[in-house]
Amino acid sequence: MSASATRLRRLASVAVAVTACGGAVLLTPSVSSNDRASGHPTVESLRQIINDPSAVVPSRTLQESALIGTKSGPLDILVVGGGATGCGVALDAATRGLRVGLVEREDFSSGTSSRSTKLIHGGVRYLEKAVFGLDYGQLKLVFHALEERKQVIENAPHLCHALPCMTPCFDWFEVVYYWMGLKMYDLVAGRRLLHFSRYYSAQESVELFPTLASKGKGKSLRGTVVYYDGQMNDSRLNVGLACTAALAGAAVLNHAEVVSFLKDEGTQQIIGARIRDNLSGQEFDAYAKVVVNAAGPFCDSVRKMANKDALPMICPSSGVHIVLPDYYSPDGMGLIVPKTKDGRVVFMLPWLGRTIAGTTDSSTSITPLPEPNENEIQFILDAICDYLNVKVRRTDVLSAWSGIRPLAVDPNAKNTESISRDHVVSEEYPGLVTITGGKWTTYRSMAEDAVNAAIKSGKLSPSNECITSNLRLIGGDGWEPSLFTALAQQYVRMKKSDGGKVVPGVMDTAAAKHLSHAYGTLAERVATIAQNENLGKRLAHGYPYLEAEVAYCARNEYCESAIDFIARRSRLAFLDTDAASHALPRIIEILATEHNWDKSRQKEEMQKAKEFLETFKSSKNAHFHDGKHQYLKMATTSSGLRPAQRTEKQRIMQQQQGLSHGWNSLTRSLNYGQQSLRSKDTKPVPSSRRSVTPTSRSLYRDFDDDNDSGRVRVAVRLRPRNAEDLLSDADFADCVELQPELKRLKLRKNNWSSESYRFDEVFTETASQKRVYEVVAKPVVESVLSGYNGTVMAYGQTGTGKTFTLGRLGKNDASERGIMVRALEDIMDNISIAFDTVEISYLQLYMESIQDLLAPEKTNIPINEDPKTGEVSLRGAITVKLRDLHHFLELLQIGEANRHAANTKLNTESSRSHAILMVNIRRSVPGKVEDDISYQDKITKGNFPIVRKSKLLIVDLAGSERLDKSGSEGLLLEEAKFINLSLTSLGKCINALAENCPHIPTRDSKLTRLLRDSFGGSARTSLIITIGPSSRHHAETTSTIMFGQRAMKIVNVVKLKEEFDYESLCRKLEAQVDLLTAEIDRQQKLRQSEKSGFEKQLQECQDCFQETRKTLVTRSEFLEKENTRLELDMEDVLAELNCQKDHNNLMQDKIADLEMRLKQSQQHQLENSTYQKLLADTTEMYEKKIAELIKQLEVERARSKTAEEQLNSMKKLSGDHHNLTQQQEMENSKHQKALVDTTWIYEKKIMELTKQLEDEHTRFEDVQEQLHLANKRQTDYQNSMQKQEEMSELRLELQEMYQLHESTINELQSLKAEFKDQIEEKESITVKLYAVQEKLSAEEKQRRTIENEVEKLKKSAPEGDTDFEDEESYMKENIRGNSVLGTSASLRKAGPLRVTKSAAQRVIVAKICEEVGIQKIVRLLNSEDLDVQIHAVKVIANLAAEEVNQENIVKEGGLDALLTMLRSSQNATILRVASGAMANLAMNEMNQSLIMSRGGAQLLAKTASKTDDPQTLRMVAGALANLCGNEKLHMMLKEDGGIKALLGMVRCTDSDVVAQVARGMANFAKCESRAIVQGYRKGRSLLMEEGALEWLIGNCNIASASTRRHVELALCHLAQNEENAKDFTYRGGLKELQRISMESSREDIRNLAKKMLKSNTMFQGSTLACSGGMRLKWWKET
Repeated sequence: MSASATRLRRLASVAVAVTACGGAVLLTPSVSSNDRASGHPTVESLRQIINDPSAVVPSRTLQESALIGTKSGPLDILVVGGGATGCGVALDAATRGLRVGLVEREDFSSGTSSRSTKLIHGGVRYLEKAVFGLDYGQLKLVFHALEERKQVIENAPHLCHALPCMTPCFDWFEVVYYWMGLKMYDLVAGRRLLHFSRYYSAQESVELFPTLASKGKGKSLRGTVVYYDGQMNDSRLNVGLACTAALAGAAVLNHAEVVSFLKDEGTQQIIGARIRDNLSGQEFDAYAKVVVNAAGPFCDSVRKMANKDALPMICPSSGVHIVLPDYYSPDGMGLIVPKTKDGRVVFMLPWLGRTIAGTTDSSTSITPLPEPNENEIQFILDAICDYLNVKVRRTDVLSAWSGIRPLAVDPNAKNTESISRDHVVSEEYPGLVTITGGKWTTYRSMAEDAVNAAIKSGKLSPSNECITSNLRLIGGDGWEPSLFTALAQQYVRMKKSDGGKVVPGVMDTAAAKHLSHAYGTLAERVATIAQNENLGKRLAHGYPYLEAEVAYCARNEYCESAIDFIARRSRLAFLDTDAASHALPRIIEILATEHNWDKSRQKEEMQKAKEFLETFKSSKNAHFHDGKHQYLKMATTSSGLRPAQRTEKQRIMQQQQGLSHGWNSLTRSLNYGQQSLRSKDTKPVPSSRRSVTPTSRSLYRDFDDDNDSGRVRVAVRLRPRNAEDLLSDADFADCVELQPELKRLKLRKNNWSSESYRFDEVFTETASQKRVYEVVAKPVVESVLSGYNGTVMAYGQTGTGKTFTLGRLGKNDASERGIMVRALEDIMDNISIAFDTVEISYLQLYMESIQDLLAPEKTNIPINEDPKTGEVSLRGAITVKLRDLHHFLELLQIGEANRHAANTKLNTESSRSHAILMVNIRRSVPGKVEDDISYQDKITKGNFPIVRKSKLLIVDLAGSERLDKSGSEGLLLEEAKFINLSLTSLGKCINALAENCPHIPTRDSKLTRLLRDSFGGSARTSLIITIGPSSRHHAETTSTIMFGQRAMKIVNVVKLKEEFDYESLCRKLEAQVDLLTAEIDRQQKLRQSEKSGFEKQLQECQDCFQETRKTLVTRSEFLEKENTRLELDMEDVLAELNCQKDHNNLMQDKIADLEMRLKQSQQHQLENSTYQKLLADTTEMYEKKIAELIKQLEVERARSKTAEEQLNSMKKLSGDHHNLTQQQEMENSKHQKALVDTTWIYEKKIMELTKQLEDEHTRFEDVQEQLHLANKRQTDYQNSMQKQEEMSELRLELQEMYQLHESTINELQSLKAEFKDQIEEKESITVKLYAVQEKLSAEEKQRRTIENEVEKLKKSAPEGDTDFEDEESYMKENIRGNSVLGTSASLRKAGPLRVTKSAAQRVIVAKICEEVGIQKIVRLLNSEDLDVQIHAVKVIANLAAEEVNQENIVKEGGLDALLTMLRSSQNATILRVASGAMANLAMNEMNQSLIMSRGGAQLLAKTASKTDDPQTLRMVAGALANLCGNEKLHMMLKEDGGIKALLGMVRCTDSDVVAQVARGMANFAKCESRAIVQGYRKGRSLLMEEGALEWLIGNCNIASASTRRHVELALCHLAQNEENAKDFTYRGGLKELQRISMESSREDIRNLAKKMLKSNTMFQGSTLACSGGMRLKWWKET
């Protein structure tokens, strides 16, 4: 037995368990005690976890929760990007024992990593450049890539393999050139060599590559050179990296993107990221010590999140690839074209059963979904055509895509072919490491370099070194190429047909090889799902992808969308976009089951997937021109057929050529009765969506799996024994044996004889109602929703659950709902109530009489048949339009009750009638929708809405009765005749359907007439028969089974040969059960032992917790005492520190002086060094010149000697020569003299410079002595302060400052410069404020003059009718006085508030606001400088006087700043001006609510209580008076103490303060009385509760006229409340009210007082008594 087979058997139990629980079990790998002690798993334990075939990756929810962290417990590394590099970084870091998280915006390998060339190569082109360019960097890159190539193939052997690549040569030079170059490639590979390259002759080459052209470039083929590189399934390898990292402990999360980075407020270092889950839309923070940017082409956008000014470091390049059919290249041999027309490389490689062709890279822009350029596609086709002996057509392109590769180069480079693919690791921003460049082959080493950089950046502590160079990925350990044979031998593909029938299928070689190579040792999990969950059907014709893969990937590979599966988990989108489009509905259906998607999510997934496939420019969705025809992207062909229909038609026409029968078999119905496709040889016959006549059936056949989809589909259901059967059948054995795997039922005659019958589905006694519905009725319901008619019938023995199967309501248990309820539930879910209608009729057919069960009085209803269309209708029956499912349940319950009562009055136990539920559906479909309507109907209807009419019949056939369940004996014979007649005619019709007869006898009974338009044509019919297991009713069981056999094209009993040895199969199953039982027992015992161990540990932990708790309590008490003592010591230390503060300031001044001196000394030193350098340079220059002069002198001397010799020889010849010699000597003497003079001058200058240098050196020594003296003083000072901790720290800082004086001076200079700028800014602001103050002082003088004039005018002018308590009045008069708060003069003078601000003041304040800005002014409120605060609050108060500025002040935080000043400031001026600003802001109702909500009233009350300044009290009283004008805030004012504070301010005798208090009372009373009159408030006045009445009565005769009017007005409004009448009477308020009515100076107040006296009955009685007493007193005096 092979090792793979042994491993498969060992994992069988685990796979079954995982599959049974839906893959939701999270298996936590066991970690040894040593691992737990160390905190990190060891390397060996990590390898065991990763290579364990039973390991399951954590769920996505757990991964997301692992990413969410805090600052106190951050991750070590957070990786941004889920491509090859990102997942490699996560795996590398996790295997080093680090805490790792990874987020990917889309899906793993959704970008560049899934759009590669699929090659794992060392780089032949780079080697060529290295040799001819003598570039060591390129050669080093080739060495490195070849090393990584070998490791990648070894770490994932199931996903990677060696591939031979053929290079054609058309002259002998190319043969020699390529042979030598590729031999050098082998030599460089060394021990990493895959296979040796070799030369093949032209004949051998054509045999290896049949489509290779024997002539090209005008030359004959001379041969080929074949070398070897690696090939991979890139996206599956990427997903394997992510899953392996997850098993190693990394928290990987796809569909989650980084929104922003989290930075430390102090250091600005990146400490994490804000992440958004794109599936749920929720956001969370993930903290990490280091963030690794591995976003590929998008790494620049990630870098700009950290620094928006970051320069780009990515030069993107794109590569276009196309996929062609497999016949263009042989399996196992690729073709490399080394140089095309423009010098690029083009290749043709076999990949996953197809041929992939592509170009090298070219410059492009970065987009999320790059699309291939049509010119590039055509270039590839033209280039490969030159080397093939067949023409490559554009229509042969199955898929085309473009990928973007990130190259870390200068973006100004002209081309990308010459750029090396080496990678770059950088850290431009603290906490952010960026890795980019490189290629797929070197992903592992790139990840290693990135993790090393992250460890260095974050100062991390890994538990071990990098181990990824020898780490198998998930599914790779133990994989063998022969693994597929074990899969093919041990597993069966159980697949579900379109009719819901489950049929077994062999695990063919193609499917087994695909699973083995895609999933490695985990392939058996997928095979187990295909076998146990009936998901063994292929997703697309011609491709080995199974439905089970969708479920497996959703459970174990984080497949979260349909695009994830078709693009990255399988490669269907890359191989064939048309096949992927056809597979989408089934993929989405399975994913919806796995992820619980609703209908809207499924539609959204379908739309996104279609848009995604549009980017793959295959021949089906591209716009191109092939030279003869123009091809456009179209949803349908010119015949109006869908692409799916067009493909199916082509397949049928291919089948047609091999069929011997005639034109009757040329068409088929798509998806059980959709639009029929007619062959070219037949005359077009218009088709209808519904059956018109049964005779039309012969023209249409449905070629499904069993070639019998035209007949009635029959299922059988076995009822389990009930209590009655168990009691009565104790001596009987079961006569029925089910074989659901074979879809057979065995009926026993006796112990040695039995007969077998085949059905479309066999349900055991444990089958659920849902499964029965989905198999039997759901396909019919879906057909009806598509516009076709359908019938579901149930037949069986009485008592076998026929009615339970069909009509159970399931009120208490929804799982027990029958076919009727579930069918209507599906129908209601798929229609729109607003546009569609569903109508039902519920009938029963008894004794050939039709009765309406919804209206029992209607009996003997006639059947009407339309002679034109053949439609059957019952005009006398009631048709009810359904509102919802609940409405249907009510109707069904009524119908069942009427049926039970109306069958026969003597028959109450069983039904002798047929029950028929008729469901009529009308659906509106837009005319533009591409659906199954025939092309002629489209032309006729145009774009108008189309109404689809369809009908569903659910028939509960009369049961095959037993005598003990029959009704009255008088009607027994007639009932039996009726049942026999109707069932016989029904059986004839079913038999005719099964035999495909041209005529169906529907007129033999009313039952078949009712079913007429549901038989034949495009209609779909299902039948379920129910039987019991008891042998007592063998005859009834046999007849029931035979009735169902009529629909199976079998009239008589047919004995079927046993294809399975059930005894041996049973023994195998028993053996497996025994093994599973033993394994379960072993697991249970292991769990018990672990449980006991955990309980023991828990008890120990609890004891330890108790002890620790006691220790902590004791420790906390001790710490509290120690804290108290330390607080006292801290107070003493603070006192001492305050004493030392002045001394420290003095020392700081001295230090500053020393710093200045040090700076000067450094400048002198720098100058000295400059002088020294200059002197040295000058000296050197002079020395060089002197040396030159000496040389010249020597030359001259040599010349003079020569001249003397010549002179001696020439003296004898000529006297003229003697004179010439003398002249030369004179010239030489001159030169010598000049040289001496020059030398003396230079030496003199050198001496002067030397003296200057000595002077500077002496000065520098003096400075050093002064610095030494200062250090000595500082040392003495530090020694005197050794006992003080803070002074010792200062001493250390001073020492460090002098040790590092150069860096400190720079920092001080920058700080001083900033401080100087701030001082200048402060001085400029102060100057502006002083200028404004001077202007405002001048305006104040003008204001006083105008105020005096106004007072004079008021004395002479008559009193107006102004409403005193009105808030707007305060805004226009009183609060405008606050606008001058900015002047110091107005703050000193306690004058009245009613002053109008001049236009000049408004201009000045507006100018300040415009130049400085409200935001900056508000910020100045928080300044530490008291003068700045005072000036700023004055400006805010002036601005707040204007309504236009109030909103901006509140918006910029001015209100909060004012409240903070009231809360914390002790300065009287600030409190006064801030209170005035609050009064101005309180004019606005919205601001009033904000002030109250933020505790403004409490702060105002507190301010009033702690000051006696009249001006401050006046401002506070004004603010509270404004708040009193809002009736919504009265209760809050009382609770916050505002009313009490307002009354308390009368302690100040200042008239202005009293006036503001009176105004507040008036405002409060008026608003309160208004609320009482309108019915909003009841009860005694809040002012009465605070004792305001006594103060109002006592101040009625106050001297100030305005204050007196406010008091009178307040009394009048208080009197308006009848609840206050008693207080008025007993406390003297009534007398004052009477006085006001007669003596008030204002007529409106007198009238208001009189009105109050008249309206209150209590006041009237008291008034009469008072007036009577006054008259009596007057009479006595008279």
